[in-house]
Amino acid sequence: MALAALSLAEGQLRAGSEAGFLSSANAIIAKLRLDRVVSTTWLAQLESREGLIISLRDQGAPLSFSGAWTPRTARPLLLERAVAGARALGVEPDSPPLSLIDTTSTPVFEVRGDLGERYPAFVTQIPSS
Repeated sequence: MALAALSLAEGQLRAGSEAGFLSSANAIIAKLRLDRVVSTTWLAQLESREGLIISLRDQGAPLSFSGAWTPRTARPLLLERAVAGARALGVEPDSPPLSLIDTTSTPVFEVRGDLGERYPAFVTQIPSS
C-alpha cells in the first residue's frame, strides 16, 4: 500500500512540476507574441527564479543571452540535446514555423545531463514577421 501511495505522490509531483514548467514557457511565448522585444534582464530573472535554461533563436540564429545560472552539464550541450529531442518529435527548430498563425511545439520531453540529471524540455516555434 505504501508503494502505491508513493507512486501516486510521485506522479502528482511530476504533473505539478510539468505544469509549472509549461506555465513559464507560456509566459515567454506570450511575451514574444505581444511585445516582440524581450529584455535579457527579464529572461535572467525568470531563468534563475524558475531554474530554467532558456535559449531563443531568430530564424535559426541564437539571440544574445548567455543565461543566468550554470547547470551541472554545459549549457550548450543541453541545448544541443534539446534540439535533437525536438527533431525526434518532428519539430525542426531551425526551420520556419509550419503555420503563419499558430505556434509549432513539442510536448514536454526529457533531456539528460552528463551526470544523469534530468531536465524537462520544450521547444516551440513562434511565427512572426
